Amino acid sequence: MWTAFLSVLWDIIDEFVPHRNTRIDTRTQGAARHKQYPQHIHKLMVKRRHLWKELHNGKDDLNRRLKYRDCTNELRQEMRLLVIQRETNII
Repeated sequence: MWTAFLSVLWDIIDEFVPHRNTRIDTRTQGAARHKQYPQHIHKLMVKRRHLWKELHNGKDDLNRRLKYRDCTNELRQEMRLLVIQRETNII
């Protein structure tokens, strides 16, 4: 039942949510917007991107969804800690 719901949900998302592929000219705009993150945060970002691709390919797999959610929560927490650390360094 749950897998059928997820299958229908992903089909609807694929059909009605627009996909956007943007290319950024690194010579003009990309370099100004590029942020430097510590290596452990960058690794979490790469891991999350990899899990998202796996999740999107195997839409009905609940374990992939849980791994993606856990990685996203961990990344969010690390980003918050980084902001707090940078703010305290300024003060």
